[in-house]
Amino acid sequence: MQPGPYGPPPNGYGYGASPPPSKGPSIALVAGICAAIMLFVAPCVVGGVIGYQRARDRAAAKSDPAKVTLSERATTKNGLLVAHYPSDFGAKKLDDATLVISRSVVGGDEFVTLGAIEVSGSSTDDAEEFARLMLVSVEQNIESKSGTFVRGKSHKTKCLGKYDGVEYKPTFTLPGAGSYVGVACYFTHNERHYVMRYDVVKSRAESDRALLEKIVEATELKDGGGG
Repeated sequence: MQPGPYGPPPNGYGYGASPPPSKGPSIALVAGICAAIMLFVAPCVVGGVIGYQRARDRAAAKSDPAKVTLSERATTKNGLLVAHYPSDFGAKKLDDATLVISRSVVGGDEFVTLGAIEVSGSSTDDAEEFARLMLVSVEQNIESKSGTFVRGKSHKTKCLGKYDGVEYKPTFTLPGAGSYVGVACYFTHNERHYVMRYDVVKSRAESDRALLEKIVEATELKDGGGG
């Protein structure tokens, strides 16, 4: 696979790369989330993961998220996460730690980014500091592509409805890709850092938010062992 039109993250680790041992919060996880933004939020990606027509047809159907079946599943390479998602979304394993579940829709793209890594692979064992470092890295990456990024304020919450964590509602823009809004939840559990995030083009946020939240909430945490 080739990187999207905005290229790989500034650290040089693009799609499918295998970075050296981390010295920051998680080079693999940061690279994965940055790559998700650059790969999926771009006009030329429309129709890349799923057919544009299928996405348009589904949008027109205005399905009730509560009735949408999460029939598909994908596991991170490190085996720490399992994602469940509808058949009109596609999954990509960006690196050992990161999954992106995405689809193209009229007006843009929307995607869920799920990541998990051992605390021992990070520079901090604190979930809030981990979140801050991750967001700073994403911000720097987007700004390097002439985009703008607003982290938003943080607040404590229950990620996946049960894990103590911290939530942000970042927004960003990229040239030619419009404005995006998202929700990112970070938490630490059983000596692992987790990221649960979704981003959606602003014009579709109101209609599609419930389905994206449903995909995030269906995430399973595993003990590892590959996937």
